[in-house]
Amino acid sequence: MRDWVHAAILSHLETAAAGFGYHAIRLETRLVNTRAVAFYQRQGYCRIPSYGKYVGGPEAATAISPVVLGKSSLDSYQQMRSG
Repeated sequence: MRDWVHAAILSHLETAAAGFGYHAIRLETRLVNTRAVAFYQRQGYCRIPSYGKYVGGPEAATAISPVVLGKSSLDSYQQMRSG
């Protein structure tokens, strides 16, 4: 698939998540999946510390992206962490 197909699917999922009231999407992929890591970064996702069963796992790449327009990924992450 081309990136535009992946981007369209991701955009649809983000729109659906926003419709359900979510402010951000957190995802995980393996660091060895460099194409996925690069794709998510191009879509505005930024790395955050791993969580759940992935804490301390050096192979996991955890990322977050804003769902609410006009917010940066970091702003969304900080808002989630503060409550």
